[in-house]
Amino acid sequence: MYKAETAANRICKVLKINQENERLMQEYERMASDVRRVYFLYWSCLVCFQRKSHVNALIVRLYYENNT
Repeated sequence: MYKAETAANRICKVLKINQENERLMQEYERMASDVRRVYFLYWSCLVCFQRKSHVNALIVRLYYENNT
């Protein structure tokens, strides 16, 4: 009986760790996606403002808002 209980406890620990890893991977993917969006917006606006083109900055902002 002791061996079966020990094995069951180990399996439960492994499953719990696996669930936490899955949750962390999903959170990482969400955060990475957010970083890519922010970087795109920052870079695009920087380029537009360096050219002093407020119209281009507005277009980039509207594109970003409609594609996120």
